[in-house]
Amino acid sequence: MKDERIYGDWKSVQLLFPFATLVLLAVILPLIVAIRTGFQADEATGEIGFLFLFRDPLFRGALARTISFASVLTIIQIALALAVACCVYRRTSISVLIGLLSIPAAISPPVVALVWRVMLDPANGMFSAFVVQNRWADWTNSSYLALLVVAIVDTWQWLPMLVLLSVLLMVRVDSRLIEMAMLDGGRRINVLFRIVVRPTLPTVTLMAAFRFADLTRFFDIPFVMTRGGPGSATEFVGIYAYRYSMEFFRAEVGAAAGIVLLSSSILAGVIARPWIQNTMLGAGDES
Repeated sequence: MKDERIYGDWKSVQLLFPFATLVLLAVILPLIVAIRTGFQADEATGEIGFLFLFRDPLFRGALARTISFASVLTIIQIALALAVACCVYRRTSISVLIGLLSIPAAISPPVVALVWRVMLDPANGMFSAFVVQNRWADWTNSSYLALLVVAIVDTWQWLPMLVLLSVLLMVRVDSRLIEMAMLDGGRRINVLFRIVVRPTLPTVTLMAAFRFADLTRFFDIPFVMTRGGPGSATEFVGIYAYRYSMEFFRAEVGAAAGIVLLSSSILAGVIARPWIQNTMLGAGDES
């Protein structure tokens, strides 16, 4: 009996070998190489990548810009997704929503950025006449407008998918509970929040954590649209790492920037974990 249990445990371990090998080759080994590269010294100056990174005010600005941009945009997108999901909840066919809302996310982000860049071109774009009449609307020369345009383009691409995920979470709620609450005189917005939105908060919080992690590595849309400009208004850590790795040929600085960005994402997840657990416990108690 004991031998059969040992054999069964060993067979279960064998089933994990392909996945473990994939994780080793795709995640762990590149991470080790990146950390090792970040501790290498530059041949000309002899300065280690991590030390140069924390002495560089441009990197500190890029890191602060990345974290603040990702935090604010995540909150806005999740709030908009829940609001839109409540508006279309049980008013539109799910199959239609899946077909329409999944289209923007299926487009490559560089293609989306290029199309929007052409449309918003101050000289020859679709909105060039508006820009000529209103000089302040030339977003390529304004730091705030450049950040706003980049945020709008990213929201245009990923908000529909967030709405779709929110709706798929909400349709699991029994519609009879809503009807009974409405018959008892409850206001629609209160009923939707307490019966539909609140039970989905643990999953929505997890969705927000993944969205924040995705925004911290924001690179393709601002790189295609602004190249990090004007000035350094849209220079996020991803663009900073690209410049030092590919343009300045300082791989140790680019690798160190990537490791710091990964650590920031992991730290944000660790900080958010207790709140996610408390939300799940609260939702479980209410149900």
